[in-house]
Amino acid sequence: MQTSNITGHNSRKRKYAPFSGTIGLRNVSEGAIVGPTTIMTTLQQLDPLKVDFASPEKYRNAIRKGDPVTFSVAGDTNQYRGSIYAIDPKIDLATRSVKIRAIVPNPKGTLFPGSFARTSIQLKDNPNSIMIPSRP
Repeated sequence: MQTSNITGHNSRKRKYAPFSGTIGLRNVSEGAIVGPTTIMTTLQQLDPLKVDFASPEKYRNAIRKGDPVTFSVAGDTNQYRGSIYAIDPKIDLATRSVKIRAIVPNPKGTLFPGSFARTSIQLKDNPNSIMIPSRP
């Protein structure tokens, strides 16, 4: 059996991505002339996923990398868990919030990129705080 390398004209027919994922819909027809800027399809990484969300600036000092995040997505009653891996150092001037990114395992592929998520972060207890009842 003889093997050959992809060289010459045929090497331009194959493209390799630096990650594995699922290919989306085809944007060009067979036989179409494409250029270097033509988007032929998309490739989405499904596991793990990244969840981007914002938190009010007053909680910025209470949130740390590695903190757990729970969230739900529209049309699904399940609760999902991830962990914070990036926090933007800048506060958004218009919304007075900080951008946060969490990474979420998705081995079964039940979550989809672009879905709306309602996130929740459990803030740490402050042992020096005092509880004041709302009613006497």
